[in-house]
This record gives sequence, C-alpha cells and structure tokens, in this order.
Amino acid sequence: MELLAPAGSLAVALAAFDAGADAVYCGTKKFNARERSENFSVEELSRLIAFAHRNGRKVYVTFNTIVREREIEEAARVLAELDALRPDALIVQDLGVLRMIREFFPALTIHASTQMALHNSEAVRAAADMGAKRVILERQISMEELEKIAADSPVELEVFVHGALCACLSGSCLFSSWLGGGSGNRGRCRQPCRRLFRADGGKNGFFFSTRDLAAFRLIPKFREMGIASLKIEGRLRGADYVSNVVAAYRKAIDGAPEEEVLEILNRTGSRERSLGFYTKESMRKLIRSDAPGGVGQLCGRVRRVSASFFEAELSGRLHIGDVIRVQSATGGEGENLTLLELSVGGRPVKKAFPGQVCRIASRGKTIAGNGLLYRIGETHDSMEKRCANLPLQGAILDLSLHLSASELRISVDGKEWCAPIPTEPAGNRPFSAEELAAFFRTLPETPFSAGRIDAETEGRYFVRRDHLKSVKRAFLEWLVRTLSPEQIRGRSLERAENLLRFHRSVVPARLPDVPETTVFLPVGAPAPEGSSRAAEELSDSPNPERECILPFFTPETELELLRKRIDRAVRAGVRVFRATSPAHFHLLKSYPGIRIRTAPPLPVANSFAVEELKQLGALSVHAHVELSREDVEELARHSPLPVECCCQGRPLLLATRAETASMRSIRDSLGQTFLVRKNEDGLTLLYPEASFSVEPPLPLDRIADLRVPGPAKESSRFNWERGLD
Repeated sequence: MELLAPAGSLAVALAAFDAGADAVYCGTKKFNARERSENFSVEELSRLIAFAHRNGRKVYVTFNTIVREREIEEAARVLAELDALRPDALIVQDLGVLRMIREFFPALTIHASTQMALHNSEAVRAAADMGAKRVILERQISMEELEKIAADSPVELEVFVHGALCACLSGSCLFSSWLGGGSGNRGRCRQPCRRLFRADGGKNGFFFSTRDLAAFRLIPKFREMGIASLKIEGRLRGADYVSNVVAAYRKAIDGAPEEEVLEILNRTGSRERSLGFYTKESMRKLIRSDAPGGVGQLCGRVRRVSASFFEAELSGRLHIGDVIRVQSATGGEGENLTLLELSVGGRPVKKAFPGQVCRIASRGKTIAGNGLLYRIGETHDSMEKRCANLPLQGAILDLSLHLSASELRISVDGKEWCAPIPTEPAGNRPFSAEELAAFFRTLPETPFSAGRIDAETEGRYFVRRDHLKSVKRAFLEWLVRTLSPEQIRGRSLERAENLLRFHRSVVPARLPDVPETTVFLPVGAPAPEGSSRAAEELSDSPNPERECILPFFTPETELELLRKRIDRAVRAGVRVFRATSPAHFHLLKSYPGIRIRTAPPLPVANSFAVEELKQLGALSVHAHVELSREDVEELARHSPLPVECCCQGRPLLLATRAETASMRSIRDSLGQTFLVRKNEDGLTLLYPEASFSVEPPLPLDRIADLRVPGPAKESSRFNWERGLD
C-alpha cells in the first residue's frame, strides 16, 4: 500500500519523503482546497517532481476546487503548466476540470477528489467512466461499506487514515460560505463547525466539532481489501508534524508493535483521536460537544491583550521556534504564530515553563482575549539550502521503444529514430520490455525527463549492457540536436489554446422566452399557485406528476434499496429525475425515455461541467447555489444546456453521519440561528433560519426550494452580491 503524505511546502514534502512517505500531495497557489497553506510555485513543484521521480516516489497535485466560468482561461493556463511538469496525477473535484483534463491534456492522470462526494460503488463506477484512475473515497463511509465498494472497484481506491475530520460530508458543506463567502469548495473554509453554539434548550456546546482520525489499527484490514493508498490529512501542518505522523504510519504498515506507533504519534499535537466514521461506535462518539478540541498541546491561556503583544499564563513549556495557535474560547478560527521572541518578567528568554506568565509579540495578529494557547509545532530544519539546490524537472518526453533482433526504434514527439543493435540468443532469462523501459527512465546530460514509456521486445534474446549504453548515448545526442525544451513545453500551451478555442466555439443554449419555476416540496405537500413544475424527494409512494429528487447521500448498504425505489418510480410513471450526484447518471442510464435535470448539492459552476453533464445525459442544469449574480450570468451565457437559477429556499449548509446532540436549532455568537433536522437515513442536517431569496439576472428558469419550512423572520442573499473568492 502507498503511504501518502500532505505537503504544504517544499520543505514539508522533503521531510515527508525522508520519514518514509511513498508519495505526497500538494497544491499550486490557485484552485486547491487548502489555499491557506503556503503551497507551491511552478518552480518549486518542478524541483519536487524531479526529486521524487529520481528517488522512485510520486507527487500528486490538487486541483480540487470548483471553477467559475470567468476562470476558465486561468484554469487552462494552470493546467498547461502542470501538463508541462507531468505530476503523477491531478486530484480533481470539478466535473468541468475533469473534462478539460480528459479532452485536452490526456497525458495527465486524474484522481477523483473526496470533494467529488463519492461514497458508493455506483459513484466509483461513474468516476471511472469519466476517466478517473483512482477514487479518493468520502471520509464518512464505514469499514463495512468500504469492504463492499472495494470488492468490485474498477479503479484504485484511496482512503484517509489520519488527521482532522470535517463534520460535513465532503463537497457539500456551505456553512463557512454562508457565514461570509469563505467557501470550503474554494479552499477557504473558516471552520465554523469548530465554534461554540447555544442550543434551543439553552445549553452551550461545540455541537459539530469532531475528534481527529487515527486509523493505524485498521491497516491490516485495508491491506486485505486491496486499498491502494493510505492518506494522511494535514496540508496546513508543519514539517515536524508531518514527519512524525509519516514515521508512525510507516512503522504501522511495516508491522511494528502498536506501542511504537503511539510513542511517535504522541509527539504530535492533535485533538482526541478516534476511528472516525469507520465504525458505528466511533461515529456515535465522534463529536465531543463539551470541549473545543483544539489542535495541539494545550500550553496556557491568554490573560491580557494589547496592540502589539499579549500575555499568557502557561500550563506547558514553550520554546523559541515553537509554532503556536491562539484559539478563541468560543471555538472560532484561531491565529498561528511562530515564536521569535519570548519574555518573562520583562527579560527575554529562550524557554518558558508552566506557572510562568510570558509576553509574546502578536505581530499584527488578532488575539482573542482569554483565548487558549496550543503548541502545534516545534522547531524543524527549514531545509532552505537543500530546497534551493534541488534541480528542476526537464521537459517531459513520452517514449515508445521497440527492440527487435537487429535494431532499436524509438518514437518521440512524432519523430522516429532507429539504430542497429547486436543481440544474442537468450538463455533462461531473455531481455524484457520492463528492463528496456527502466534503462531509458533517465535521460542524462539532456534538458529532458522521461514521461510515459511504452516498451516492447520482439523475440527472445539477450542484449549486452555495453551495446545498450552505446545505442542510448547515440539516441541522446540525436535527441538534443532534434528537439528543444521550448518546443516540448510549447505543446502544453497549444493544448490550452485548443481548450480555449473549443470554449469559444460552444453554442450556448437559448434563454427561455417565458421562465418557468420548479418548486421543491416535501413529499405529498400541495404545490403553490403559479409554479410551473413541482419536485419532491424519492419515496416509496412516488407521484408521477412530479419530478423526483434523488438523495445526495446513499451508503453502499442502502444502494440496492435506492435501485428498487428508482425502478418503482419509473414503473409508476415518473419521467423526470433530479440528479444530485454523479452516481445518479450511472444509476439512471439503464432507463430509456427518462429525463435528467440536476439539483444541489451537485456543484455546477462552469460550462465545461455542463458539457460533461450533457454527455452523461442531463437536459438542463442548475447554477451552483454559492455563485454570485455575475457568476450565474456568465454561466448562463456560455452554457450548452438551459440553466436554472436557485432563487428561494434554505440551502443545506452541513450534513453529517456523526451522532449529534438532540436539538432543533442552534445560535452562534453573532445571533444567527440555524435549524437542525434529522432525516430517515440518520443524517443530521443544518439549515439557516434565514431564507435565501434572489432575483435572476437573466430570464432563467427558477428553482424555489420549499422543502424546509421555518419562520420567515429574515432573508439572505448569500453570495449573490459579495461573490465567491
């Protein structure tokens, strides 16, 4: 099994490899779900990929946020840069980005992100059909469900084994976005689920703050299932944390005793550990509402705050170079600081101890009065010199090698080179295609690096190594004379231009002369006057006069029941289904004559996503509910399918399988109220009390979602005016 580590910077990536990681995942400066981490420049990524490939390791790059229509050109440029570097895979959330890569950058490998909300075998097959070579599964699936999915998966599976957990099902959280535009779908989550809330019964609690995941005890079971990759969360973490966690899991994979693994893990700061969602017992105890569960080792509490410093009474040791986090007592987003100065009693010190009151420069950070102080990292080699000395990746060349009894032919970039090579009859072990490919894995003393290598040998014979070296030397001399790095890298830019040329050529769908409104209703509720169409959730008694909204979450153990309900609905006369997940297109393709529209939380934010959904069978799409007025207008003007605008309702902000306290509503420190509901599948659902209400910028069909009744005390325009960054 692959051990996959997070890397928020080049130094952290090297630390992860040094500690035993087989691969790292990291992000560029844009379009990744951890935009608050340091992230990588193109040059840093080039150095990392070159280092990894020289040492038999892998690098996966995250491109796992939704992309707005007006960002298509920028996304194409970033994809061209990545195509030129050729990491081992791109981790993708947006269906439009997946389509861009598959159609215009086919040399790039696609891994379907956990943000794509893939949580059952139908979703895995759908991702495979769309070109994904690996699926990173939803973190809220159990071991029982995972075993069933893994038993018949057409692609590699990757699972999380350690780190912080989101309370919400992946890819569907709007909580942070609702509270100020900092969207988890754009890498800017402000972690509102970690905050303190007051329930309707008057009790305060951290009702959605989860324990951390530590699943090293489950590694033998993952191995039995054939899981390809074990993933550690933590791209916001430092080199010391990543190094220790990787070392611990390397020992666990290699069969070390549990006490050795725990001894290393105990050096790292974390919340209370758990088995996450993998077991029912852990799922039941995952949320501890009576404690903030701050990351790191609790070291003290803030006692006084001034404009330039704060004072803290310590309960643990601090040292210059430590990384600390000052967490609000209400659980809000905290501030991280590296200790460069420390004083006790007015005197500078290198260390401060429990019981002392120390003064720390705040360096422009907003420090919460009475906040909790956690040590989240320790001094670690910055590796500046080592990072600077790493060589850059050469221009990537794909090679096709064919060895016959008398010659070697090599095809590269549409050109062919051949040379005679003497061979001898083979004994017990003939020269293999694998050996031939390995021999050309490096291209020394050239500005090139080998990409994909296809090799074949014709016949059974032996090739002397000195003859092979001589032929390779001649090939490399020809290569340098014939091709330039600029030519090769220019191919990636040409692919980006082809993408943009296609984008400009798409004929958008015609705007409706008379917009219609589809009302989403509770099952069996009467439709209001003036609505054009009505839709309700899939039930055991389907109404053939209404569209049917399919459930956005269906665990593997409930998949057969979903199939039966769909079949019953079709036989009852339902002809329009609302897909809320890529899995639904795979489920519905066996029913001729039905029509498919989309519905939240499936994110549709750009015309390439619409192209993909059109190919899957959609007749219309909805604009993602997080988008601004301008974003919806841009999408509608370029979409090849009719676009509906979500205009009214209470959007689902958070959905979790974790067991939560019994409550009907909660209120935050700013006085905002949220409604808490539980559905028949055991999910806890969080909605705003304020209803979303906007007016479309164009004559678009509308969606009014009235499924969640509540007091109409106020309305919200969500991101309609402020936009989504």
